[in-house]
Amino acid sequence: MSEYRHFIAYMYEYEDGKKTKNAGFVKVNMRNGICRMQLKIRGGRKEPMECRIYGFFHEREWLYGILMGRSVMRGGSCECTVTTSENVFQEQGYSFTQISGVWIQAETEEKQPGGLFLTVWDERPVDSRKLTTEHFTEKKKDETESEAEPEADSKKEAEEQQELEAQNRQGDQPEKYSLSGRWEQFQFHYPHMIPFTDSEITECIQIAPKDIMFLGEKESVYASSPFVQQKYMKYHHLMLGRHESGQYILAVPGLNRGTQDRNLAAMYGFPEYKAAEEKEFGYWYHFL
Repeated sequence: MSEYRHFIAYMYEYEDGKKTKNAGFVKVNMRNGICRMQLKIRGGRKEPMECRIYGFFHEREWLYGILMGRSVMRGGSCECTVTTSENVFQEQGYSFTQISGVWIQAETEEKQPGGLFLTVWDERPVDSRKLTTEHFTEKKKDETESEAEPEADSKKEAEEQQELEAQNRQGDQPEKYSLSGRWEQFQFHYPHMIPFTDSEITECIQIAPKDIMFLGEKESVYASSPFVQQKYMKYHHLMLGRHESGQYILAVPGLNRGTQDRNLAAMYGFPEYKAAEEKEFGYWYHFL
């Protein structure tokens, strides 16, 4: 069990390998093998961008990053909560105590760099040009072992997917009960976000269309919905959340500019709407 840690660290924007300016902060809470981070950064470009959030480790001259979650930056601002199990790091031979800091890479829809942000939790110097997601120690393994590992990983992922599908097909308990029983698991495995200023819809997490299959047969039709696919292509995420009534929701991001938008969303099964912090932007949703 990891020791308890709670602290605030400042984020800085980096250019050409060097720190340039303060870009925000991160609140970190580590307890019982779970790391929960609240991030708030500003910088980069103004168009919507995907932010990949990594915990990084010093490996010789390199800074090796392990993905902890994803978020979206809009108007040069990103606020989110990311929850990660220590198992994610232990699978690659690391622990929370070895994390050197957090690295956030922003990227435009055209896959162009949109900003690089770092916070360093120890005293060691960093050069952002040395950041990598490729575990270079893996290169030392012989060719046979390297080829076998992806096959084992694929087999493991397939088994996990089959297990989740089997849970969804259980006929001896209501579908909503099954989702409620797995909600904590979802909270650990998907990126968190805080799109609303009130408490009507909370515990929001980002998902992709392929993840809808884990919600049961009734929801599976939405995975291939043109409306869902189009919104995902534009905003790079869908959302699950818990309504204050206790029900869960499936939501797609979008604009609410009037009757046409409302009718289109309702036609595809998303009749409810809740505005985010931005005036026109929000989420179309339905109850699960």
